[in-house]
Amino acid sequence: PAIEDGIDKLRDMLREYGHPFPRTGIREAVVNHESRTMSVRYFFDPGPQARFGPVTIEGLGRVHPDYIRKKIPWAEGQRYRASLIDRLRAKLLQDGLFNLVTITGPEKPEDNGREELDLPMTIAVVERATAFDADNPDLTLRMAALLHDTIRNHGKTGVRRFLHRLPQRVSLA
Repeated sequence: PAIEDGIDKLRDMLREYGHPFPRTGIREAVVNHESRTMSVRYFFDPGPQARFGPVTIEGLGRVHPDYIRKKIPWAEGQRYRASLIDRLRAKLLQDGLFNLVTITGPEKPEDNGREELDLPMTIAVVERATAFDADNPDLTLRMAALLHDTIRNHGKTGVRRFLHRLPQRVSLA
């Protein structure tokens, strides 16, 4: 676990300093049983540096897109920092207008021949229903799509968070 934590910390550090697609891992691990020590050599490829690109907002109904745009803590062209994405997600969920907020960029870098990439970002939200209408297929489809993405990207932990944010009156049966 400690070795995995080291890899995660290295990856997180690279993402915080403008490298959203780092590759990291263990190159060599040597255990000395006599001295009860272990030596680990990591490898890392930070990948290309990136800047935040244009933002697309999906899933809005009652909420105006400017409400979200005013809360975005980065400017287009600013160096990528993973913590800014986390900060925006927390702000939007804290407001109580949304059940779910996902903020994503491309899954892998696109080779554009430049040293720095512009990452288009997508903010997808599910608005909190004031009165859940089970006959509203648009809302149901959006929630199903976001639940599917949550399962794919965040596993059981993400599903628990998703279900926790659903209005109390929703029946999943």
